[in-house]
Amino acid sequence: MRSILRPLALLVALPLFALTACGGGDDKGATDQPQAAGGVFPVSIKNKFGTAEIKAAPKRVVVVGLVEQDALLALGVTPVATSEWFGDKPGALFPWAKAKLGDGAAPQVLSDKDGIQFEKVAALQPDLIIGLYSGITADDYKKLTAVAPTVAQLSGAPDYGVGWQDITRTLARGS
Repeated sequence: MRSILRPLALLVALPLFALTACGGGDDKGATDQPQAAGGVFPVSIKNKFGTAEIKAAPKRVVVVGLVEQDALLALGVTPVATSEWFGDKPGALFPWAKAKLGDGAAPQVLSDKDGIQFEKVAALQPDLIIGLYSGITADDYKKLTAVAPTVAQLSGAPDYGVGWQDITRTLARGS
């Protein structure tokens, strides 16, 4: 039963992704900047450690959080790297997300067992780093933002505690 619920939730939520990207509501990451829906940039996304300024639609997204790849793929964005969190799957993608990948190349998989692999992240030359569902520290954030704009945990959210709804709304604004 649980194996059906997650893909079903994504199918039900997909039409909502388009609506949430259009603005409105009390998005915890919202600012007075234009929404990113329909390719409107720049956009600013507030997080626990600062504000990510995303000047243009990102082409090379690296996920250092553990679950954001599902929402990114549902939004039509294929990350160049994801972080392994469970199950040692190719691209760190489970069947529901792999279906969205189609015939595309699987993302490179980063390990978070010993913390963020900063050198590997930098070598991927990302133009956006996503760590909403993560345990990024202030020091980690400083290192990551030296590489690319970084969206860390939302203000007020615990580490590894940003819900999929907030992840999806936030990613819809910045990807």
